[in-house]
Amino acid sequence: MFFDTDGNLAICRRQIILRIEIVHVVGVVGAVVGRRFVCLCLLLCFAGCAGTGSSWSAHWPQQGGFGRAASSAIKDPHTWAPLVGAAVFAATNLDEEVSRKAIENSGVFDDPQGSSNDLRDLAGAAYLLSLIVVPSDSIRDKASGLVLGLSATAATVGVADGLKQLAGRQRPVNDNDQSFPSGHASYTSVVTRLTQNNLSYIDMPAWQRTTLNAGLYGIAIGGAWARVEAGKHFPSDVLAGYALGSFFAAFFQEAFMSGHAGASVSFVPLDQGGAFTVVLPTR
Repeated sequence: MFFDTDGNLAICRRQIILRIEIVHVVGVVGAVVGRRFVCLCLLLCFAGCAGTGSSWSAHWPQQGGFGRAASSAIKDPHTWAPLVGAAVFAATNLDEEVSRKAIENSGVFDDPQGSSNDLRDLAGAAYLLSLIVVPSDSIRDKASGLVLGLSATAATVGVADGLKQLAGRQRPVNDNDQSFPSGHASYTSVVTRLTQNNLSYIDMPAWQRTTLNAGLYGIAIGGAWARVEAGKHFPSDVLAGYALGSFFAAFFQEAFMSGHAGASVSFVPLDQGGAFTVVLPTR
């Protein structure tokens, strides 16, 4: 059974082919994570494919894939370790004490607020660069990876904003009640973990991989600490934010880029946006 080209659904033998046309896709996604960021992502991502190593693309998971991905993401030390740390800080007076000393001394950053923004932007730029250099068989494969990254980032930002509304925790400087969890830390965490995942597909000397990963950890940790020095968050806020971003990066990576594909996803640019095609096996 087939619809016409605008009907967007076709069933053929053992496969279901779902075609979704997205008009003004940049504007729609931009409402979630920022129009300029999305436009830059698209511009850089479709610039070309570079690098050597394993082929990189996203796919729809097989049956049970979401559950396995969630379990794996929760068990990831980058998720549970900062959560344990956040619980320790929150259950003691360390949260307030460390926050107060960080604000009074500001020993690492001369301008903590500006530095946290700069490190956040640097993390985003590193992710975009990794999209360019990661090896892919086609631009469609690269587009599917871009969609995965945008989805992981949007999920992280959305959940972080929701938790802020539920928690209603006052910031250390008492300017509003959006302290928990840290949006900067969660965003920086998800994009740095996604960048590390991208780099794992690129052949490089061990020392270079270690150096790049250490630099990415430094960006995430430095950005989180800058928020504490700026008086915008308690230590437990940034630890929880880091765990949140790490969870979604690990979940999307495991669900959509690991193992065998249960389906395929492709993207075709159109005049006013683009069209995603999802092929789902029926058995």
